[in-house]
Amino acid sequence: MPDEQLLSVRDLRISYRTGTGEADLVRAASFDVAPGEIVCLVGESGSGKTLTGRAILGLLHHNDRMRVSGSVVFGGRELTGLPDRSLRTVRGSQIAMIFQDPVAALDPVVRVGEQVAEAMARRGRRRGRSRVSGEIADLLRRVGITDPELRMRQFPHEISGGMCQRIGIAIALAGDPGLLVADEPTTALDVTIQAQVLDLIAELRRERGLSVLLITHDMGVAARMADRILVMYAGSIVEEAPAADFFVHAAHPYGLGLIRAVPRIDIDRPGRLSAIPGAVPEARNRPPGCAFHPRCPVRLDLCAEEEPAPLRLGGQLVACHRAADMLTGRLSLWDSEAPVG
Repeated sequence: MPDEQLLSVRDLRISYRTGTGEADLVRAASFDVAPGEIVCLVGESGSGKTLTGRAILGLLHHNDRMRVSGSVVFGGRELTGLPDRSLRTVRGSQIAMIFQDPVAALDPVVRVGEQVAEAMARRGRRRGRSRVSGEIADLLRRVGITDPELRMRQFPHEISGGMCQRIGIAIALAGDPGLLVADEPTTALDVTIQAQVLDLIAELRRERGLSVLLITHDMGVAARMADRILVMYAGSIVEEAPAADFFVHAAHPYGLGLIRAVPRIDIDRPGRLSAIPGAVPEARNRPPGCAFHPRCPVRLDLCAEEEPAPLRLGGQLVACHRAADMLTGRLSLWDSEAPVG
């Protein structure tokens, strides 16, 4: 990785105050995103992926029960602790976010074209109304919206959820940001439009050097798009690796379980699909030791007693007591037909 990073997150902690104390939702997450790099943050629902993305933009500070600490540096500027007025100059024009719920992310009483125009205004350039309308139509067309002139005049409730998602993507791109935080950007889209959106993100990376933090639970999307993979479980990043290494030599049983749970058409494997038993634990009921150990097929007694420290193994960073055995081949789950767990 290059020494100069566009985004550097260090020891990010997000906790939530309850009636019985504080529960850690994200625990000491640290990672970087380089200029022009696509980093995929993967994991099951409830792992803390969306909270991490929102914390980068400072969108959690308005919740009195939420406490965010750690360092988020973007372009050499520390964002943690900045007042909301200062953060508004960063959001949209420098860092943009595609939200997971496309309908809730749009203003229901403002026409689509006006919402895109507002995002474009963050660039700070004055242009005529006709030119702005032409740019909005071109952007909507690029994200797969037909008849954009009509859609610009409509309200969000007049269009489908999938089209709302595409409009949300257009709004995120309208400010010409340097970093795009994309939270499940293709969830509500059919496979054809999904491919168009992913191609558009890849094209913008090539044309503009756009950096992307792509939050997804779709391992197929991660395999297609990512330069680097971050695996998050129960609020902790348990594995970090170049995508090419991760999909061949995943070193954490959880990351491997995510890969093996994806149906494949390139191999003849009869029988039931592999699955990870159980569910991500609630933050207030996090088990001792390694949080994944109750679901892990290769757990040791040590796993229930001691939380593993991240271990650097070549280009991979893994928090698992058995990571070295996984990478050296002394322990392998790749060829096992039994479900993980």
